[in-house]
Amino acid sequence: TIRGEGSAQTSIQQGLAKQWVQFEGDGTVSITDSFNVAALTDTTTGDYNLSFSNNMNNAGYSMSGGGTHDGGSYAASVYVDHDTTGYATGSHQINSVDHDGTQLDAELLSCTIHGDLA
Repeated sequence: TIRGEGSAQTSIQQGLAKQWVQFEGDGTVSITDSFNVAALTDTTTGDYNLSFSNNMNNAGYSMSGGGTHDGGSYAASVYVDHDTTGYATGSHQINSVDHDGTQLDAELLSCTIHGDLA
C-alpha cells in the first residue's frame, strides 16, 4: 500500500493489470503483444478465447476492452461473451462487435484484466 496523489492510500497489488493483450483479430489472428496470456484462440467470427498463463483466483474479475474504427468499414468494440464461457478462472471469452451488434473479425483488438491471481 502506498500514498496516492492526495492523502488516500492505494494498493499497488490490487491496481495492477493481471492480464493484457493486443491482437490482430482478422485474417491470420495473432498476438501483437501481451502479458499473462498463454493462448489466443479464434473460435468463430468475432469470437475469441484468451487463456491465462497464470489463473485468476476466481471468476469475479474485471475486463476492459478496446476495439477499432476502420474509417467507413466498421467501428468494433470488445465485450465479454456472456452467452458462452464468459469469465472463468483460466480463461475468458470475448466478442468483437460492430456498432449494429453484429459480430465481426476486426484488427487491433485489446483487453485488460484486473482482479486477484490464484
